[in-house]
Amino acid sequence: MSKLSTASETLPCDGLAALKLQCSTTLTSDSAAYPYPNFAPSEDRVHLFNIFKDPTFPSASGKTEAAAIPVNVDSFESASLVEKYTLNAQNFTDMLTSYPNVKEEVVARYLGFFPSKKKACEQLDKAILYRSTTSVINFSDVEAPMQTDFFQYHGTAKDNACVAYFALDNHDKNNRVASIETYIKAMIYAIEKEAQRSGKNELMKTCLLIDRRKATSKNQDLELIKEVLDVLVCLYPNSMPSVLVCPCNLATRVFFGIVKPFLDKKTAEAAKLVKGMKEIEEYVDKSELKEGFES
Repeated sequence: MSKLSTASETLPCDGLAALKLQCSTTLTSDSAAYPYPNFAPSEDRVHLFNIFKDPTFPSASGKTEAAAIPVNVDSFESASLVEKYTLNAQNFTDMLTSYPNVKEEVVARYLGFFPSKKKACEQLDKAILYRSTTSVINFSDVEAPMQTDFFQYHGTAKDNACVAYFALDNHDKNNRVASIETYIKAMIYAIEKEAQRSGKNELMKTCLLIDRRKATSKNQDLELIKEVLDVLVCLYPNSMPSVLVCPCNLATRVFFGIVKPFLDKKTAEAAKLVKGMKEIEEYVDKSELKEGFES
């Protein structure tokens, strides 16, 4: 992976990804509108180029003049992002110059989430390269893991975040229905489809409910769990104000002790070990929980 340490370094432009996108969508003069300009909500695919201002441009290449993109942190929009994410204004200006084709709020979220500008750039590079080489995900590509309901959305939290359920009991490492890569694509598909459905785009807030009700030491896939958490942080930083691990018992505490070293500091801080419905309802009304979860 190319690492962006100075404004002069750029990421490679994935021409094949751009070609695939143009062949699989109908780009119009309205294609710069967000979110999801290229397909209807009923379609069974998601496009991963929505973090870019220009959906036909798959990476933050220096080919576009940075001067053409406003980077004045004194402007209302930039100033509000600096305040919203508690940013160093100069670092934000520098990152906007380095990523002229990425939406300003996406850059702000990376800089606000990771502990340093260097780390923020590394993670944004990684996300850009993934989105460039995995530009479109069709439901048919991820149908098998999707049918296991290992990651799904239902309802809205009290803070208006979408509620996601990550079930740990149905992806035994010895009985995977697909490769880990396909499971990850299925999770991304679920996130991006919910973003499309809710109209909140990829910047939507998510209350992540880690469901351990039927999980045991024998039916949990720690490799997959680690990969899921890594990808969530890399592609959707600053998106999870609450991570609820439940039910909270001795096994849960042991489990959390195992996975905590894999979590970034902010996600670990957002994680709450909840004992049951009474504590869950502090974050999500019972009526908003998926059917059967309250039992």
